[in-house]
Parts: sequence; C-alpha cells; structure tokens
Amino acid sequence: MTQLEPKRLHPTKFTQSEMARNQWAVTPEVDTPAEALLDPAYWAHVSAKLRRGDIITALAEDDSYFAEFLVINAGKLYAKVIMTRKIEITAKQIFNVEVPEGFDIKFRGPKKWSVLRGKEVLKDGMDRADAETWLKDHVKAVA
Repeated sequence: MTQLEPKRLHPTKFTQSEMARNQWAVTPEVDTPAEALLDPAYWAHVSAKLRRGDIITALAEDDSYFAEFLVINAGKLYAKVIMTRKIEITAKQIFNVEVPEGFDIKFRGPKKWSVLRGKEVLKDGMDRADAETWLKDHVKAVA
C-alpha cells in the first residue's frame, strides 16, 4: 500500500485577492431586507461592473443589519449572489443611550433621525447622535 503524494498548488492559482476579485459596498434602503438582495434583478443597474467571485458588503441605511454576498454569476441586467453571512444589529448596539420604554429613535431618511413616543414625533430631522442626546435630555427634563 502506497500513499499518494498530495497535490501541490500551482503558482498560477495563487494571487493577491485584489487581482482576483473586486470588493463592493452597498447601502440598501430602509425596509429592504438582506434577503431582497438575493433577487438577481436587484443588481440590474450595476451588474455590468460585477464578476464571478466579487464580494459585496451591505450595511442597511438604518444600520439594522450587515450582510456579505458572493457573486456567483453576473450578466446583462442581473447578478446571482449568495449570502455568506448576515448580522442583525439591535437598537441597543446602535444607540449610545438606553432607549426608555415607550420611546423610539427611528431612521426616517438620509441623515434624518426622529425621536418618537408611540406614534407621536417629538423631535425630527436630526443626525443619530443629536437624537440620542435629545432623548437623554428630554427624559431627564420630564423626570
């Protein structure tokens, strides 16, 4: 009984990743779940830039998830991707303040965060840090 000699990697199959694939970043709009990016038509307007092996990272516009995709195939007006990982991001991870019961800090458009109590908008049109500070100050003032 003889042992087979292990195959060795051919030098032409070994290269820097920058030479073999592109890395892309996408910001899906609010209320676009990561699974929607699996639809080949989602990539129609950018598919000409994509090629097999490219990596796409997605950070939702409202910071609710981070996902990574591998391009399997791309053609005219489509790209087939598979999701390699997905991380749901909780409000507790996003905000630097504890959001009290009954209140919410919600993303409502580009660089537009709002503080709500139920459905009532208490303060609107802030960046996220300002919304956190405003809520913290508001809770102190009404306590």
